[in-house]
Amino acid sequence: SHGVWQALNHYAYLDAVFLAERLYAEAVRQIVLPKVRSVSREV
Repeated sequence: SHGVWQALNHYAYLDAVFLAERLYAEAVRQIVLPKVRSVSREV
């Protein structure tokens, strides 16, 4: 059963990393895109 727990922990970790990366990418989009748009307007 130890191997099963190890697998579950591994997948839970991958899930958390995936979620964190999605949240980070979303946050970057919210912060960076409006700035990029405003800069392109000035040009």
